[in-house]
Amino acid sequence: MSSIARGTWRWDGKLEVSFDYSAYMVEQLKIHVPHTHREWVKPRKVWIVEAVYGNTAIGLLRQVFDDVAIDDQRNTYQAPPPNFQNKPATDPDCAVLYILPNAPRFVVDAVFKALAQKYHPDRLPDDERENGHERMVQINSAYERLRDRVAS
Repeated sequence: MSSIARGTWRWDGKLEVSFDYSAYMVEQLKIHVPHTHREWVKPRKVWIVEAVYGNTAIGLLRQVFDDVAIDDQRNTYQAPPPNFQNKPATDPDCAVLYILPNAPRFVVDAVFKALAQKYHPDRLPDDERENGHERMVQINSAYERLRDRVAS
């Protein structure tokens, strides 16, 4: 009986490898491909190998298995991956309170209460009271401005 292994170069440049279970092959993958460049996806029973170690993985497959099929789908995906770099413009008052601009009123109130308890000068050690007072002034002014703008 011949053993078969399959590899697919994915659109993101990574190599997806599946094969009939072979303890030797798994050991060789773990030896030749650093753990930071490989991932075992248990539900699908495939190994995902970063592009820099893709040819190494293919070479290992060819050494161990009789039949190796490699498919290339790197150019089939045309849409770019989502861009998570675009961050919404942040309101300075929201940044002071560590909240999103569209946060509801109860969130604004809860965050204000928590920050007020944390930075209140009476609750801080003597050496941190001056900084706590300045921080409380920022928190209070931001809360007052946000409280009027945010719907309840």
